This record gives sequence, structure tokens and C-alpha cells, in this order.
Amino acid sequence: MGFNHPTVPHKRGYAKCRHLFVNDIGITRTTSQLRAWYWREQALACGLVVLVFTVTGPFQTYPMAFWQRALYWFLNIGSGWAFLIAALAFVLRHPRLDNWPMVGRSALAMLLALVPTFLAIWWVHVLMRGGSLNATLVFNITFVYLLIGSTMIYRVRTRLGQTGGRAAPAPVPFLDRLPAELGRDLVSLSMQDHYVEATTSKGTTLILMRFGDALDELANLDGYQIHRSHWIAAAALGGVQRQGSSLTVTLTDGRSLPVSRTYAPTIRKIAARKGKADA
Repeated sequence: MGFNHPTVPHKRGYAKCRHLFVNDIGITRTTSQLRAWYWREQALACGLVVLVFTVTGPFQTYPMAFWQRALYWFLNIGSGWAFLIAALAFVLRHPRLDNWPMVGRSALAMLLALVPTFLAIWWVHVLMRGGSLNATLVFNITFVYLLIGSTMIYRVRTRLGQTGGRAAPAPVPFLDRLPAELGRDLVSLSMQDHYVEATTSKGTTLILMRFGDALDELANLDGYQIHRSHWIAAAALGGVQRQGSSLTVTLTDGRSLPVSRTYAPTIRKIAARKGKADA
């Protein structure tokens, strides 16, 4: 876990020495959407469910050998988990679904994942236990799928502040790390070795923590990851500019940050939608 480090004096020249040599991986349209779940947590949750089903042996699976039960439930639950994660990632990052309510996007994700999950579980069942499609098998598949889907979507809805009703604004823990004199009007984050450089409308500070942890704490703040090393607040996007084969964003405070190839198509679409097309 990261922790605050005393504010380090910031010089404008230092900001130009950002580390741009890291490899770009993944694609994140907005922090609040695509960091709504964590892979390690999902893997742990999936493993725990598999363990419970293996030990208890529901749906007449207890007579199977322990290792067979473990493999059976790992393939069944794991395939459903993987298909639903893929479907959720698709609906959460698709720009045409931005205005859909979370309930609608969740329902669409479950619908998209239903058929491949059903076929995968059916195949595993026939392969390991024999028999054909019947009412019991359909019930078993439906139960497992609803268990996986409801658990995962509940986690996503909670982190996106979509818990229903007129809930209070979701907290943004990272803002509490900022020195009081810098306020809470966050403009951008940049990775600096083991530090995160946080810039607000009133100045800049360095905080000793991992960049990924900082993004996790910003899950409820509207913003865009534009590079493996850079994140900007949505309100701070002033425009995008092309310089040869490179793309940069201009922020409302006058600074420019690079956009990696991974994030460039998404940032261009966002800028165009906001009327801030490439110069």
C-alpha cells in the first residue's frame, strides 16, 4: 500500500523528464469504468467458489473423485467467469453504451456471455459425467451462471457507485492524500519512479505510492488513462494534437502529455465527442 510522502518541491524542468520508456499494456477508457474490478481479486473469488463447490459436491458431484470434482467445477465456474468478464469489459468500454444505465449494461453483458457459458458448461458436463441435456442439467447451469453473474456485477455496480437509489457521491480516497494547500481539483497524475506526481489547479506534489494503486483510488473520479505513465481528469482535457506519428493531449493548465498508441484511438474519439478534435 502507498503512503503519503512530504511534498517535494516541483520544478517545471523536472516535469519534462517523465519516464516514457515503459511498455504500454491494456486499454482503459476511463478509470471509473475499466478499473471497476481487479484481476487478482477476481481470480481469488473464482478460486474460492471453485473450492466451496469442490468440497461440498453439489448437484450430485460428490461421488466423483476429489480431483475430478475440482477439475469439473474449475472448468465450469472458470469458463463462466471468463466469459462474463469479457462481456462486461466490452459493454463498459463501448462508447455507444455510455449513456445506458448500469442495469441495462449488466443485463446486456449477461446476455452476451450466456450462450458461450452454457455451451462450455454443457461440454464439460458431457465430457466428464456423460449423459445428454436434461432439465436437471439446465437448472444446474442456470444456477451456476446466475451465481457468477450476480456476484461479479454486484461488485462492479458497487465500485461504480451504482448501488441504486440516490446514493451520496462515491468517495475518492486519493484526494485525501493531497496537501491541503493544493486543494482537490486534480488535473493529472504521472508516474515518477516510485512516486506519483499529482498536479492540481494549484500546484504539484509527489506521493510515494504505486501508480496502479493511485488509479485504483481514483476509480470514482471521471478521468482517462492516456499512457502507462499518465492519467488526466476528464475536465482537464483541453484538446489533442498530432505531432508526426505521435499524439499528445493539451491540458487546461497549458501542459501537454503524450498519448501512447494503445490509448490514442480512444482519446481521439473522446476529444471528437467533446468538440476537441485533433489539431
